[in-house]
Amino acid sequence: MTTRKLLVAAIVAAFSSQTAIADAAKTIEDDGTVHVPAFDVPFSEFASLEMRRAFVQGARHGAELETRIEREKLDRRQVMDEEVYKPAAAKQRARYAVDIEPTRIAGLYAEILTPRAGVPARNQHRIHLTLHGGGFRGVRISA
Repeated sequence: MTTRKLLVAAIVAAFSSQTAIADAAKTIEDDGTVHVPAFDVPFSEFASLEMRRAFVQGARHGAELETRIEREKLDRRQVMDEEVYKPAAAKQRARYAVDIEPTRIAGLYAEILTPRAGVPARNQHRIHLTLHGGGFRGVRISA
């Protein structure tokens, strides 16, 4: 198993439950090292400083949200939608000028994204298809 695959597996294992997220994020060092019971997983030396900072900030923010959700007995999905997913989608919408058309294809929910400036002639015959990778932790872009 490659080092990268091992690192990904360790991080997935460490963050595989909501409770583990809150516990594990408390053990993330400023340099990105994640302390996992039985071993420590250093952050990749190949990642940029910006990625390292984003990883640490995101994990700690997630832990803070989990703590608040537990303490205040909040609906986890609603908090995540309102405070994480919808702001992230809004940021992406502001960055990428596209029209989003919710639809169904073969009975499955889909969103068709079309550049507002139009599709360049060289790409008229192409399609970009993004398939869901699993996890079901996000929000629809059009939401």
